Amino acid sequence: MRVVATSLWLADKLNNAGEGEFYLRFWIGGVTYTITLEELSSLWGLPNDGIRFKGGHLRPREYDHWSSKHSQSVLNVSYIGGGKYSVGEMSTDHRLLHYMLSYLWLPRKGNHGALIKEDVFIIRAMVEEMELNWPYLLAYRLMHYTSSSLEPSLGHGMLWTKIFEHFGFDLSDEEVIHVTEENAITSRNLNKMGRGIVVDRKGKKNKAVAENALSQSGTSLDS
Repeated sequence: MRVVATSLWLADKLNNAGEGEFYLRFWIGGVTYTITLEELSSLWGLPNDGIRFKGGHLRPREYDHWSSKHSQSVLNVSYIGGGKYSVGEMSTDHRLLHYMLSYLWLPRKGNHGALIKEDVFIIRAMVEEMELNWPYLLAYRLMHYTSSSLEPSLGHGMLWTKIFEHFGFDLSDEEVIHVTEENAITSRNLNKMGRGIVVDRKGKKNKAVAENALSQSGTSLDS
């Protein structure tokens, strides 16, 4: 796996119309393996359509007119410097979206709780129901995991499994990692967002506290 991580290369020559080359390439045992964006889309079961956000710095080619100020206004966040934004003023719905984005959909190294520029644009696109090109986003996120010169690694094991199976690699001796409760969104996570349900010592839900938390986001317990 380390060999793949250290040899992984991404070529992106797509223009605004989606024409040109885009592929991931890596080497194993002196053999070169190349896979295109169309093939990744098919393997992962995700449509190769929508806004193509460039990973890392996030400069959407077709959407240069998106101002940071407008995105901040939509999500009710403010810039705090160093490429980061505050999450304290976000609604609990938007904070939940951010949690799922940074831990599940586009997991990353470092502080998952930090709201970065890329998160702001992607969450705004989701809130405004704009279609995102997820194979493109995920391909750049795979490169993100290999960026460390000290400890390069492969993120999104399920996606890599699809790629290795595509090339006919024997994975029978590999360890299978199952999703556990540790990967779930817990009441502790929801409490931090102001949307949790507090449980008393008898194990019963404290409905009064829950109603107070939910009322802040305009959600009813009976809905």
